[in-house]
Amino acid sequence: MQELQICNFCELFGFNSARNPVGRLLLRINSDIYSPGFEFASCGKYGGFEVAKHLDDLALVYYDETGVLVLHMFVPDGTGKILVNCMPEKQLYRYSKLQYLKDAMENGRFHVFPALEYVKREYDVARKDNEVVHTKDVPASSVKITTKDGTPIVPIGNVTFSTFFLPIDSFILCFSYDYDDGLYDEFLGSEACLVVQNVQEFSRRIHNAFAKAMPSYVGIDGRVAYGKHQSSLGVLFSKPKQFIYQREYRFLWIPENPTRLLEQKVLAEGDFDAIKELIPPPIIIEAGSLSDITSIVERT
Repeated sequence: MQELQICNFCELFGFNSARNPVGRLLLRINSDIYSPGFEFASCGKYGGFEVAKHLDDLALVYYDETGVLVLHMFVPDGTGKILVNCMPEKQLYRYSKLQYLKDAMENGRFHVFPALEYVKREYDVARKDNEVVHTKDVPASSVKITTKDGTPIVPIGNVTFSTFFLPIDSFILCFSYDYDDGLYDEFLGSEACLVVQNVQEFSRRIHNAFAKAMPSYVGIDGRVAYGKHQSSLGVLFSKPKQFIYQREYRFLWIPENPTRLLEQKVLAEGDFDAIKELIPPPIIIEAGSLSDITSIVERT
């Protein structure tokens, strides 16, 4: 057997509107092979695994002699080489007002907002997740807590850690990797959906357009991972599992020389007035006509 690799759940599986895992890669579980796009129904067992129960676990995988990725086991934590799934998306979807999507399709114009803008947005539930704070729960048995004088404190449940990341001038443009009528309601005011049919070409044009507007930034794009383990792309591509219904695909740009403009205390105390004073305006990018690789579906 080849070397085991660690894999975040979301590198192997996406999610559909029923919140069931959907395979992203050709995958073998014991003797059964599952093609990309196969839906793993909740409560169903596949090669001895009830896959849907393992969202908060890491997968240990390896490639067999035929090149098929084999699911060896799920583990809460693990060590070893990390697998990064670079499989391109088939399509992307962006929900918004019709006039904005027409402008995007005809002119490639997008307003790209700074990460901290998402902290103060209160437009709807789907955008209330805090983009600059990531929490992680760990078992009480793996944590040692004492008072200043050394007296041990025994937690009665899991311990939650908050990780702050802060290039305040990082910028985010969000899509979904799945079409779902329910997402119109999750993103308030959405009248239509921009469908990106050639994701690789779209990505190339969007990154080029941002580089022209902000040449000192570095861009990356990929799926967001959900659950307690971070994405292989890091905390900027990680979210709590309650947001899996968004099925987010994210374009992110960070400065070549990031600077911290807010203290962690400001974030921890939720001082949104202080945050808003430092939030830069959105960047407007223009990638030219995208009519050859996109289309618009109006809400019915």
